[in-house]
Amino acid sequence: MIVTGKPVPAGWAHDLGLVRAVLAGEDIRAAALDWLDGQGIETLGLPLQPDAAPARETDLQSAIGKELARAKKTVGPSAPAGALAALEAASRLPLGDGLTREREIFETLVVSNESASLRHAFFAERQAGKLDGAPEPRPVATVAILGGGTMGTGIALACLNAGLQVTLREVDAEAAGRARTRITDQLDADLARGRIDREGLAARTGRLTTTAALEDIAGADLLVEAVFEDMDLKMSVLEAASRTVGPDCVIATNTSYLDVDRMGDAVADPGRFVGMHFFSPAWIMKLVEVIRARRASPETLSTALAFARKIGKMPVLAGVCHGFIGNRMWERYQREAAYLVEEGATPEQVDKALTGFGFAMGPFAVADLAGLDVDWRMRQSRPRAEGEHYPRAADRLCELGRYGQKTNAGWYRYEPDSRTPVPDPEAVEIAHALAREDGIAQRVVSDEEIVERAVLQLVNAGAELLGEGIAERASDVDAVWLHGYGFPRWRGGPLFYGARRGWREIAKRLEAYAARSGERWTPAPAILAAARDGVDLDEAVGEPV
Repeated sequence: MIVTGKPVPAGWAHDLGLVRAVLAGEDIRAAALDWLDGQGIETLGLPLQPDAAPARETDLQSAIGKELARAKKTVGPSAPAGALAALEAASRLPLGDGLTREREIFETLVVSNESASLRHAFFAERQAGKLDGAPEPRPVATVAILGGGTMGTGIALACLNAGLQVTLREVDAEAAGRARTRITDQLDADLARGRIDREGLAARTGRLTTTAALEDIAGADLLVEAVFEDMDLKMSVLEAASRTVGPDCVIATNTSYLDVDRMGDAVADPGRFVGMHFFSPAWIMKLVEVIRARRASPETLSTALAFARKIGKMPVLAGVCHGFIGNRMWERYQREAAYLVEEGATPEQVDKALTGFGFAMGPFAVADLAGLDVDWRMRQSRPRAEGEHYPRAADRLCELGRYGQKTNAGWYRYEPDSRTPVPDPEAVEIAHALAREDGIAQRVVSDEEIVERAVLQLVNAGAELLGEGIAERASDVDAVWLHGYGFPRWRGGPLFYGARRGWREIAKRLEAYAARSGERWTPAPAILAAARDGVDLDEAVGEPV
């Protein structure tokens, strides 16, 4: 609790000896007074003794070492170390001296970058998904889901866990049966881990219907289309579904990069159509990008946002563009990582440098986990800018059948039944050989350059999205990357990181890279305006440069 700042349930606190009793009842005050009446004063603990001798030396480092290491990933290195130092002072110093030392530690930490970043993250999460002047959302009690693959079943689980009725429709009875098995297998796993009890399991399965009949979705309050990421397929499914559900049913597509406005052409009454980009695994990941389709009514947007919150998600509004907020930035980040490998770095060096910065995983490990073929299809769906240099290694790996963990080889190789990445010289040589064919010589690339280039691409891409109106506010960009892509929370998010570093410094570094490497480093207009005027990025949007 101390090093992570996370509370524990009352029962757990009792088991740990942190509290004397856990009481229940309609009148909790009366129950507490009754309990106190039955206690002898000697059982309630000793009063503080300011002049007591220091406690015996204890090895606190060993006792909380594992928790300290884990906490550093979420709240940064300084606060857990400060908590440890305060604990040590409490165990080794007289009370007055220990309290003085604790106050000194607090006064240092409260003005740190990590403290400011964590406070920014706290408020960014609460601001995300707020729609000015939003009308009352439509009530949602029954959800229809089209598609029983990884995303469809994941969304179904999120809805079931929130107490909603779910009807999942697949193309035939066999596919519907497989989808039901995926869902019940996960619920059985949750039961085995103690996340739900048998009563909860029965309630969830009782609210689930899987079917091959399209007419079974007719009574849904909200429909989520979650079929394969193919525009023609999605439009065909949406056209049929929109004519089956009632006129008040809100219709959403789960897509990670396709044109939501074009999909709306297939929907009867596109005013009730919206995008909802869930992240995998959908019953665990908190983030949902709610995509403002061009013709979506305010009531539709309000309902989609309220539905996301109802199933325990943090919705962030995003406009329509390729990849929306998160994946458009991810593409720039991942491509810069590929440029770095072309120039002489290795995938493991890039990943290690960026996890050292605080990311949960490096871009190459993430790509192998997700499947290289996923981004390959995305790249094939999008025309390439004329004259743009394109790192070819990821495509070549896919052409060789190296899709990542699913094939035991991608940027890394994997032993059978293992998810541990093993550095693979063959993948490095493929990337370096293709780069040499394109006239790019390899050199020594420092970890500092890796971090700066990768993070600056995120900062610049996020500022572009803000300036284009795809993101509502800078803090929304940060919320997306904190909850969907593993950006270190204790750095606040890409745009907060840029603000703390200073927009003049950011603009200067971008211009230096642009002079060396070309157009992909052109500073976003909002960054130039913020640097010139000394204002926040939100204030700089729309200012002439």
